[in-house]
Amino acid sequence: KLRAPVLYLTGSDDPNSNSRMSQEMAHDTPGGLSKSIDNEAHMMAFISPDKINPIIEDFLKENE
Repeated sequence: KLRAPVLYLTGSDDPNSNSRMSQEMAHDTPGGLSKSIDNEAHMMAFISPDKINPIIEDFLKENE
């Protein structure tokens, strides 16, 4: 029932919140988008903001 666009970000090395799960959620969400970040895991936003922030920024710009 979500109406706003949703970005599901997952690290390819995350054993719990895996990329397949994010893809399935994006498929079930109107306006959902799934991105998998290579060689990252659960704390990727903290550890690798240089990889994550541009993806979030682009998503926000595209959905203003």
